Amino acid sequence: MPIRKNIGLFVSYKLEILKKLKILLIEDEFLVRNQTQKILGVFFNHVIVAANGIEALELLEQSPDLILCDIKMPQMDGLTFAKRLRAINNDTPIILLTSYSDQETLLKAVNLGIDGYLLKPIELDQLLEALERVVKKLKINEDIVLLGKNLTY
Repeated sequence: MPIRKNIGLFVSYKLEILKKLKILLIEDEFLVRNQTQKILGVFFNHVIVAANGIEALELLEQSPDLILCDIKMPQMDGLTFAKRLRAINNDTPIILLTSYSDQETLLKAVNLGIDGYLLKPIELDQLLEALERVVKKLKINEDIVLLGKNLTY
């Protein structure tokens, strides 16, 4: 996975912030889920994992700060999950993962207020750039103390 030079700055500057956040990973493919969980574990202290949208809905009680979600999954796909999440909580950032570059799916994602859209296989620099955008959306920086979900000082 090639990493651009500016990503190194992001990693050193934002790593401490990411460590304080909980991320929910939703991925149906076992090997992809495990590999992605390990990579996310480098950046996040708390990685919550679900194999599909139904499992993920049950795990929302753990209050993830952001969500990384595959689109094509059995039982409940990523767009259906995102729609249900938006009905409950419109603030949690969602980054969608897909193996397909489908314009119709992308438009549906935009209408759901998705915060990022990454093509598989995921490149580390693209993932980190998407996480940086989410951190900015959460308005977390060195001057703000994160006290809990949606609670800052």
